Amino acid sequence: MKAPEYVELWQVYKREEDFSMELSKNLSLLEIGKFEDEIEVEALVGTRRADIVASGNDGILVIENQFGKADWDHWGRLEAYARIKEANTAVLIAEEFEPLMIQTCSLRNQQDRAIDWYLIRARVTEEKLHIFQMDSGPAIDIQAERTKVEYSEFWAPIREKGLFSGKPVPSVLG
Repeated sequence: MKAPEYVELWQVYKREEDFSMELSKNLSLLEIGKFEDEIEVEALVGTRRADIVASGNDGILVIENQFGKADWDHWGRLEAYARIKEANTAVLIAEEFEPLMIQTCSLRNQQDRAIDWYLIRARVTEEKLHIFQMDSGPAIDIQAERTKVEYSEFWAPIREKGLFSGKPVPSVLG
């Protein structure tokens, strides 16, 4: 079987807005949650426009995309849009990311629990087959929900007073 040959996004889409429109119809391809209730392309945010703003079962999603290698200007826009829209998921989509941006996104996910930050690499074939690869995203918190532990009353004195209670006993070494 022959591996697909990828082309640059601008070879399939004339403008980033065209890519945004196509992506807005298939947000599930990103595999980052369910945001199918309300989807707006070129959504007004202050005096600027976010490429995609969507809402659904998993909250509010903001996407900023760009052709070629992601730049810090787009990262800054994404951050502003996500905070103004009170999003809980923010995604920058590009064809390539520099290592420092990937590291910055990882640090952001460790420090900012209010928003899940993603860097997603987009590839497309001439036939418009889209492949999305996550280059950075939030870590899965396997202990997100802790359960209350119940103890037997037998252990109450040890839990409350410590393992050894009473007078210390001198040790005699011979």
